[in-house]
Amino acid sequence: MNRNWNDRAEKDMLFTILSVKKIGTISAAEWAAIGSHMRSIGYGFTNEGCR
Repeated sequence: MNRNWNDRAEKDMLFTILSVKKIGTISAAEWAAIGSHMRSIGYGFTNEGCR
């Protein structure tokens, strides 16, 4: 599980956020979905780490 923050992680996070939230502030439930997706593609970030 990759726990390193790098350019690829930044890009993956951006695309994950865009796929979850179209407009507005990201809710706690949406951050949980973002964290879950990031872990499903191999990152070891917590939901709070994604924030």
